[in-house]
Amino acid sequence: MCEKVAARKLPRAKAVVREDYLIDACRHRRALHVGCADAPFTRRKHEDGTLLHGKLAGVASELVGIDCDEDALVWLGEHGVHDLFLRNASEIGGLLQETGFRPEVIVAGEVLEHLLEPLQFLNGISSVMDRGTKLVLSVPNAFAATSVAYVWLRKEKVHPEHVAYYSYFTIRELLRRTGFEVVDQHPYVHPPGNAREMLFSGVVRLLSLGNPHFSDGYVLSAVRAARG
Repeated sequence: MCEKVAARKLPRAKAVVREDYLIDACRHRRALHVGCADAPFTRRKHEDGTLLHGKLAGVASELVGIDCDEDALVWLGEHGVHDLFLRNASEIGGLLQETGFRPEVIVAGEVLEHLLEPLQFLNGISSVMDRGTKLVLSVPNAFAATSVAYVWLRKEKVHPEHVAYYSYFTIRELLRRTGFEVVDQHPYVHPPGNAREMLFSGVVRLLSLGNPHFSDGYVLSAVRAARG
């Protein structure tokens, strides 16, 4: 028999633009970008200037990228993107020891929902973070208004490689269990793409203006929790 679970009150919040938040977090700092290739969309995003790694490179004092998609990294290297390493997300510790790179910020934007073992990934990051290092990540919202609207149409709009969604509380609990303290958290929105997306998402978001927790996802900053 399942136990009854009390509903928890969501805090008042203001939505931010996801990429703006991630870019600001890396400004004038040494940054490690996990999932830098954004495969299978690498080529299109690089060519149209929307690849996040390129935007981070424009503001970070130093930037290193890792990804597990070899073809995408090779393509980026051939097109002038450097300091890229073929690694799984769980191999960050070995990379930092190998290169001596000490990031001030570790960016994992839209990574956790791809992983079969997010606990292992976060435990690995926590074990190599310095006291002043900040983890900045984003995850899709299980209750995003646009996603719910598509379900009403008997459709699901989802990245082909996603295996999970997160909510305000589930992502905080995951970070707590892996030794992190959340110091900042906001709902985020994606800027709409083409005109059709702009019309659809605009109509749906009008319905959620009173509650930003229906936004596209959450973006967070976390540090290693103090050990008692």
